[in-house]
Amino acid sequence: MQAPEPAAAAFRHPRGGKRYRARTFYGFISPWLLGFMLLTLFPLGYALWLSLTNYDGLTGRYHYVGARNYTDILNDRDALHALTRTGIYTGITVPTGIVLGLGAGKYWSTRPIRGRPAFRAFLYLPAVVPIVGSALCFKLLFNSDFGMLNNILGWFGIS
Repeated sequence: MQAPEPAAAAFRHPRGGKRYRARTFYGFISPWLLGFMLLTLFPLGYALWLSLTNYDGLTGRYHYVGARNYTDILNDRDALHALTRTGIYTGITVPTGIVLGLGAGKYWSTRPIRGRPAFRAFLYLPAVVPIVGSALCFKLLFNSDFGMLNNILGWFGIS
């Protein structure tokens, strides 16, 4: 009698499923990777490069000054005062907001009080609103009668 195959072997693609799965994975995450690189990594690297120059944002001229901008900030009393105040403010407001928000959410969503379903709906609303907003934007863009994409295509003679 032959031993049964492992469960994973039953789902293997006959022509090398591992490579196929890797290509599929990278194909699906490529839009996210492209967006991450264009909208996060590139601006972050560009901002770091600009921080090492004397670029003022108005003229097109700049030259490399290295870490002089950072040493100037660390030697400026007003900048250190602003950084200290910002650190204190952030250190107090962020943890306090998180603790109070979680505490209020737990208290109001678990107590048997009047209006609890409405509170739960409002608590969940920030998770739903972006999805609904995106859906409405796509509906406006791609509407077959008066969508913005159809108007743009109409400029080029495409109905």
